[in-house]
Formats: sequence, C-alpha cells, structure tokens
Amino acid sequence: METTKKDNILNNNKFMEKKIFKLNEKENTISFNVDKDHNMMVNATEMANIFGKLVKDFMDNDGTQKFIQACLRKAKSEREKEEKNNVNSDLNKVISPFLNIKSEEDLYTSKQKTGTWMHQILAIKFAAWLDPDFEVWV
Repeated sequence: METTKKDNILNNNKFMEKKIFKLNEKENTISFNVDKDHNMMVNATEMANIFGKLVKDFMDNDGTQKFIQACLRKAKSEREKEEKNNVNSDLNKVISPFLNIKSEEDLYTSKQKTGTWMHQILAIKFAAWLDPDFEVWV
C-alpha cells in the first residue's frame, strides 16, 4: 500500500485533499475535507468502494452505534464541564468540545452526490472494520 497526494482545493472555507490509496496496483482516490477549524471529514463511501463493502453495514453494526453514542456522551460531558467552569481560553476553543463534535451530524453525514462523510475518529474505526492494513494507512 502506498499513498500520494493528488490535489488540494479550497472551497467554501473547506480545504479538500484527495489522496491516492494504492491497493494491489490499483489506484483509488479518497477525499478528505478539512474546515477552517481543522475538523477533518473523510469520504467513507470512497473508502468502502475500495473493499467492495457498504457503509450501511458498518453503520448498522451494534458496536458502531455504541461507539457513536460514546462519542456523543463525551462531547456532551466536555461541553457541560466547559459551561460549568466558564472557560473561554484560546486553548479550550481548540480542544473542546470533544473533537468539535456537537451532534450526530458532526460524526457522519450523507450527501446525495458525494456519499457518506465521517469524522476522522469514526473514519479510523471504519478503516479498521474494512481492513487492518488500511486502518494503519488512515
């Protein structure tokens, strides 16, 4: 497996990077979007297509749903702690709330034309589900 950067595009305050993932001599493109706050979303549909799997199968998995709920609980806890302590430091704005997750839509979203996009933390779990070597690459 190897990776190369294909191109970078700045669009609507989002930086899109496309990377080539090479598996068995076949090049596959995976898109990454990074917004101005450095939040990264990965195109899960492109990831799944490489391995002939469906995002829906991963999302229907009980373990995946528990992981999503754990992320949302952690994010809620961090927000509540921030509100209680009334902390507004620049550092806190960068690291809190938990990975900039406020709702389920911040973890994954489906777009009709481009497919399903996942937050980087969920994309790593998805990559592990797809293939262990791919998890290391992601």
